[in-house]
Amino acid sequence: MLNLEKVKKRYNRYICRQCLNQRYNVHLVPDDCIYDRRDDCPRCKQEKNIVSGLKFSGKMKMLFK
Repeated sequence: MLNLEKVKKRYNRYICRQCLNQRYNVHLVPDDCIYDRRDDCPRCKQEKNIVSGLKFSGKMKMLFK
């Protein structure tokens, strides 16, 4: 099971939803995510909303990754 703590450990911070989708092929939509702030994503280096948590639907999508 993939969780955001593993992502945070790999990139030393949380990353944006688009990078989560590209890197881990999870197909998250904006309603699946909880956003903390707008900041530079450590993976794509663009200013985007950073995912700091997942709602139930997002956790289910990441369950088998």
